[in-house]
Amino acid sequence: MKKNLVLFLFLSTNIMFAQDIPFRSIHAEESGYYKEHQVEISALQQQIVPGIASGCTLEKIVFGYHPYWIGNAYLNYQWNLLSDLCYFSYEIDPASGAPITIHDWLTDPAIDSAQSNDVRTHLCATLFSEHGDRC
Repeated sequence: MKKNLVLFLFLSTNIMFAQDIPFRSIHAEESGYYKEHQVEISALQQQIVPGIASGCTLEKIVFGYHPYWIGNAYLNYQWNLLSDLCYFSYEIDPASGAPITIHDWLTDPAIDSAQSNDVRTHLCATLFSEHGDRC
């Protein structure tokens, strides 16, 4: 009985404290990390190993994400395997709805490369904080 009471108190205390910690998605975590540390990723990029036939034709929509912080990783993309590329991200100011930053969306060569390979391009809008009390 005493063990059960101790376990109950431990669990209920953890649940109370856990409610004070706001949830952050993995996308918000990664965006915050790279913004805070200004990490240069180009030296750490993994090479995509060729191996899928270049002559294949897509029969499905294949959506890929290109976070702004991965630099020239697009040079290794197998464009023939993508139908759409989503550039991450357009950060929204929660007070005005205006962009805080679009992270070089207009000039990033990954966008030009995607479009020259007939891959549709999209811009991912993000609002990671201060939006709970707004409609």
